[in-house]
Amino acid sequence: MRIVLLDDKKLERDAMVRALATAKYNTEAVGDEAAALAAITRDAPQVILFSVPSKGAVDLVRRLRGADMSGQAYLLALFAIAWLVERGGE
Repeated sequence: MRIVLLDDKKLERDAMVRALATAKYNTEAVGDEAAALAAITRDAPQVILFSVPSKGAVDLVRRLRGADMSGQAYLLALFAIAWLVERGGE
């Protein structure tokens, strides 16, 4: 299974890559949206895993989904606990 991982925080990205590699997933990790869109367009993944930005999350989802020409990829969002708390979640 091919996974494109978009996370702008290198420590988090590296930890996720290690965890996914242990589970034998083929993961391409990128640190910005442009690199993610290029990776998705170049070789359609089955899963797009991304950290949710503080602003523009809906637009990001639209762009990631639009880059997936297969139309088959699952999008999985990673929310930081601090992000949820700031918005009244638990």
